[in-house]
Amino acid sequence: MQHIFNQLLHFTLNCLCSSLLLLGGLLANLHNPFKIIPATYAAPTTFQEDFSQGFTKWQLARGDMSLWSISGEQAKATVRTNSTITEIIPKDEYWNPNWHNLTIEFDYTPLQGIDRNLSFGYQDTSNWYDLHFVDSFYQLARVQGGVVTFSVFHNYVLANGKTYHMKLILNKGNIQLYIDGAKIIDETDWTFNDNFGKLSLKATTGAAFPTVVQFDNILVIPIADVDTQLNVPLLKQTDPQWKDQEYDQAHIWSPNKQTISSWGCALTSMAMILQSYGLNKLPDGQNLTPATLNTWLKQQVDGYIDGGEVNWNAATRLTRLINTAYGTTKLEYTRLAGNLTKVKTEILAARPAILEIPGHFLVASGLSVDQQTVFIKDPFYDYTQFSQHHANLASVRQFVPSMTDLSAILIAAPANVSISLADSGGDPLTSLQTWTEFIQDPSQTNGASSPTVRYILLSKPKTRIYDFKVTVTADNAASLFGKRVQIYTYNTWGDVNDLSQPLPNIAKELNFALWYGTTYGGSINSYASFHQLRTDLASFRQSGQIKSAAVFLQLDKLLSYPDQARPTDQASFVSIGRYLDPIQKMLDQDKTFMTAPAYQTLSAELKLLKAIYPTNIY
Repeated sequence: MQHIFNQLLHFTLNCLCSSLLLLGGLLANLHNPFKIIPATYAAPTTFQEDFSQGFTKWQLARGDMSLWSISGEQAKATVRTNSTITEIIPKDEYWNPNWHNLTIEFDYTPLQGIDRNLSFGYQDTSNWYDLHFVDSFYQLARVQGGVVTFSVFHNYVLANGKTYHMKLILNKGNIQLYIDGAKIIDETDWTFNDNFGKLSLKATTGAAFPTVVQFDNILVIPIADVDTQLNVPLLKQTDPQWKDQEYDQAHIWSPNKQTISSWGCALTSMAMILQSYGLNKLPDGQNLTPATLNTWLKQQVDGYIDGGEVNWNAATRLTRLINTAYGTTKLEYTRLAGNLTKVKTEILAARPAILEIPGHFLVASGLSVDQQTVFIKDPFYDYTQFSQHHANLASVRQFVPSMTDLSAILIAAPANVSISLADSGGDPLTSLQTWTEFIQDPSQTNGASSPTVRYILLSKPKTRIYDFKVTVTADNAASLFGKRVQIYTYNTWGDVNDLSQPLPNIAKELNFALWYGTTYGGSINSYASFHQLRTDLASFRQSGQIKSAAVFLQLDKLLSYPDQARPTDQASFVSIGRYLDPIQKMLDQDKTFMTAPAYQTLSAELKLLKAIYPTNIY
């Protein structure tokens, strides 16, 4: 009890000082006996409870109050039926609603049963936190609107008949638990949104019963505002465990410097993000480190972009696979513009983010009280604050625990190749992003860097056809021998289709029709569209290669229906595709009314359209 006495003495002295200041104010106003001094509400500065006065400070939150009793000046809960909960919380007059960040200490004795609950952040019966110890493990969970939105599991045993001194530190979504002085939990709730609340005392049973527990010597002390520091491990690309491993296929584009030590800033930053969310193992059971993550990415068709760029879409697909294996968090990736205000918003939402400065990636992991300093975990430099880089913020990689929709179209090409993507129906692509990116070797003073890559990213695309264009000019064609434009389409679950195309080594413009579906993914073909087919049909009529006006009008009328349609889902693609066979049949029947080149050209375009539009739902 001595540690509790010392803390109480500290707060008592603070209260005494406040009283003396108030007395000084009263004496100063004695010269004006008619001056009215407004009454003030003396909000509590701490909450303490030894149960010497029973439950006078407590009220029932749910369940049955008769299950609570005082035993030896301790609060005792006895639950002798299955699937039962009883919970009490401090009355409002004993709890300061302005308390936010808290230190909560108490003695806890489990006596019978396997269910032990430590609860806090109680707002109502649908919004609270719970530490639930069962047998040899515990679950830390947040319930928000009656639904679990944050949950972690770890092993720990609380034995019956033993008294434990518990100390909870709750600070802006960071949750720490000390048991008998040893830190057991240090987790950050990434769903935290200033959901502060009361301590609650709870006893529950599931299928197993009874549960008998005791609480005593409760002390709640508010914590002064401190810097926000998220639970992000510091990993270095120069760590001897992996620094000499080849990064991606670096021997192709950097034969003299091939290692994670030189190029692994983005890779190591991604490993820090994954570990911060408790994703510590790959699906095959290996520990997740920069080394094993590098190997996993190299094994994926889309893991790295040619030239050594980490593909963040592939990395977030990995979180789904790890979730399938272990039930861990899934992350949804979004690329944001370089804006420090957005970084601060992420930190305050308890979400670490990856920051890009020209040639380098690092992790934003904290924020000062005055929100002026962004704290970082840098995979190479010994910097702890973003301002130490003296560089402009190029972009922010956001990772949100959700993974509701990972659909995307990602296109990457050498920076000297022009690429563009447009909706074939002319609709604006509001989520389209374009940028260039490279990685610099920080160990080399000459500023050696990886090949610069040009990107197009369309997040959450609609089901439809997109016009994709690649332009290679004469002055850069020779340098593109053996290279490709990488095209990856992702469905809602992040599954990937590789639609990559080789680049010509002569000056040329390539046009493609890229069909995308949110469930299927996509396909790509050399450009063909119903509109182009109608245009060519009209050209052949005007040039005399289609001799019959009636044949032209019949074909044009049949083509007008799919030309004017705007498919929005797989079913509408199929309905358009069903026009193809009748058009081909009419073309075959009337080929005697047109020249051979006209027939062959129109038939070839129909063949391309058949590759784009399915005729059945699969």
